[in-house]
Amino acid sequence: MELCKIVESVVHSGVDVIQVRDQGAHSAAIHAAAMTVVNKAREWEQKRGNKIHVIYNMNSDQDLLGNESLLNVIKDRVPPKDLLDALGGVHFPERMIEYCEFVFEKSISPEKKLVGTSVHSVESALSALNCSISLDYLQVGTMFPTESHIGKIPEGVELIRDIKNHPALNSIPLIGVGGIQSTNAAQVLKAGASGIASIRSLLNPQEASTLRQLLNEFKTQHSASF
Repeated sequence: MELCKIVESVVHSGVDVIQVRDQGAHSAAIHAAAMTVVNKAREWEQKRGNKIHVIYNMNSDQDLLGNESLLNVIKDRVPPKDLLDALGGVHFPERMIEYCEFVFEKSISPEKKLVGTSVHSVESALSALNCSISLDYLQVGTMFPTESHIGKIPEGVELIRDIKNHPALNSIPLIGVGGIQSTNAAQVLKAGASGIASIRSLLNPQEASTLRQLLNEFKTQHSASF
């Protein structure tokens, strides 16, 4: 599906945040794609009357393939200043969060951006708190089996619960990710997540509508923040 069509589809479903990720793409290509998403999101902001945050995911496979050191990959992956200023925020893979300061060297204050990282354990969530930049959220999981990570054993909703129950972590918003659909999203929210992230569910209009309705109902019932 064409990128602009994808953006229109997910925005129409009511999402507030779009995360742009393609770890296999060259940096120039993902930078261009992110700017396309930003421009499309701005069009929809005028139609909807509310902010749509576009988050740039720093993930890249290059260091995992042994082609580059992690630090060199991060420096290459940093968005150019015009893109970074236009973005709503930046998301870091778990292994990159300790280098978060490199992203904001050329930009406005990170306090004006949403900044988050992926975590897959309570220990990595605690380590993320040592980041030199204050984090706005933790993206937790894999919650359920997913085609995005075939063969991976999910950490499950218990990880959301464990992080939420830790006294050092109970105030930071948690976003559940991985295999989330309308049939299981409530489990993630009841475990303590502030929101959920999904790909395929949002590309199916009926499923996206059901998921949005579920989120709205949960928000009303539990005074949750999304």
